[in-house]
Amino acid sequence: MQNILLSLLILFATGCANTVPYAEWTPKEKTLYKYYLALQVIDTAQTGSVINCQRNNDRCTLSEANPVYGKRPSMEKLIGMKIGLNALLYVALGREKTNRVTTLKILNTTMTIVVGHNQLLLNKAL
Repeated sequence: MQNILLSLLILFATGCANTVPYAEWTPKEKTLYKYYLALQVIDTAQTGSVINCQRNNDRCTLSEANPVYGKRPSMEKLIGMKIGLNALLYVALGREKTNRVTTLKILNTTMTIVVGHNQLLLNKAL
């Protein structure tokens, strides 16, 4: 519950920042951002599989590698942190001086590597 409240606080605080509205982003920026969000959904689902494995199987060898979440996160913590961190990222991307295309290409490349690596580990363990 504490993580959800923290995420909501972050969300409300980020609304006060001076940003370029999503409607004014270029089509390329919007497409890259949608890819980023899709990768975030996949990553969340993969982490959910790890959480379920840990909860339902005493012999589960999987653990979360992201130190932000801890080795055995709850779904509530995971979703709360994802909402909060992605809200902060959205605000950062909305800044006028931010190069959204370059930033999103870097994020998407990184997330593609993470998701691919996660899937390899899940395929071996499950």
